[in-house]
Amino acid sequence: MNNKKSQVTIFIILGIVILVVTLGIIYYSSSSKEKKIIDRTETINMIPSELQPLVNYMDTCVETVAKKGMFLLGSQGGLIYTTQGGNIQDYRDESLGTLYLEYPESDSRKVPYLIGKSGSSGSCISSLPRYPLEFNKYYPYGKRGNFSDEEYLSKIDYTQVENCFGRKTLSSLDSFLFSLKHYIESHVKTDCTFEAFKNFNVISSDATATIENTPSQTNIKVNYPLEITHVNTQARNKQEEFRAAIPLSLQSLREFTKTIIELDINDPKYNIRTETTDKAFNVFVLSDNYNHDDIIIISSDSFKLDGKKFEFVFARRNRPPALEYVYNTSFGEVELKEGDLVRFADVINQELAAVDPDEDEVKISVNVGKGTSKRELTEQTSYKITYSDAEECGFSECKISINITATDGEYTDYQTETYYEKFEIKDE
Repeated sequence: MNNKKSQVTIFIILGIVILVVTLGIIYYSSSSKEKKIIDRTETINMIPSELQPLVNYMDTCVETVAKKGMFLLGSQGGLIYTTQGGNIQDYRDESLGTLYLEYPESDSRKVPYLIGKSGSSGSCISSLPRYPLEFNKYYPYGKRGNFSDEEYLSKIDYTQVENCFGRKTLSSLDSFLFSLKHYIESHVKTDCTFEAFKNFNVISSDATATIENTPSQTNIKVNYPLEITHVNTQARNKQEEFRAAIPLSLQSLREFTKTIIELDINDPKYNIRTETTDKAFNVFVLSDNYNHDDIIIISSDSFKLDGKKFEFVFARRNRPPALEYVYNTSFGEVELKEGDLVRFADVINQELAAVDPDEDEVKISVNVGKGTSKRELTEQTSYKITYSDAEECGFSECKISINITATDGEYTDYQTETYYEKFEIKDE
């Protein structure tokens, strides 16, 4: 009997122990959760309320500096000059029209040329009238021969011959980011000042910016250690990291810019105004801004500052038009005498054409004669062989030049007997 009582007592004690342990575990677990909640709340509310206005000010100021830096970078073709807090040496005023243009819509900022004239290298040549190809003077046809045969009228795909209609000078993405980084680091110190916060003591260190690009935005993190103390309450706080998210990707912007520039310098029929396919960007052209040179503006609706759209602006050098080779002529060597007429159909038996890589209007002219008697020949006019024509030739066999020109108002491509098939008329 005593043994049974002892066993019951032992079971009761074990039950009590198990119950106590279970309750202890439950209490400890509940206590830990409460402590974590308290810790998290303390973390969120670790900034004393009297310091919060200054912290909010810094968040806003850093974001504003980053946005202004992006706008400045865009308005100057990816550059921020040293006098603006960037890392690029300022252009001298005398370099206007050589290295940069002034963009009148943005406080006459200095906009670099990102599209220049083609160089004479590889398959390309920049000098007229051989422009644009060194190896083939019969642009845009593949070869010279009997042009009455269709095989000789096949046109080469000149978009496969790179840079014959211009030269690209677009900076790298790293260069964009480095200029923006310089600007942010210098302007956080100069723009985000604490004069308005009379009741605070702020000890600051140097600012360091880190920029990360995604396909849709540019993320900027600024490490700017601050030790903040409220003069009256002695409340203290340390802040180091400030962030800004800008709804425009510099990487996507540069890729779009690179694409349209390469199309513009490789395909003379590409129209930079109208043939853009990326709906995130719009392209505008200020034509003939300086000596026939243009300003190209890429804008984005997704990013605005003070109600103004973001713009990426650069200059485009005017480039010569290219006259298509004139192959179908029937006048040959015609026996003419003083008083005879030369008509347009006696000279040209094909449609004349030219391309201009800047979308400029091109005027094509046919000029007949030489010396004082040289004049333009059109489908509505004729050229009369004069006494002076015969006199200049000594009243013997005479060659009267016929030149075809294509001009955009600044540059003129031409076809003459010096380099190409002779156009001549005999007079006896």
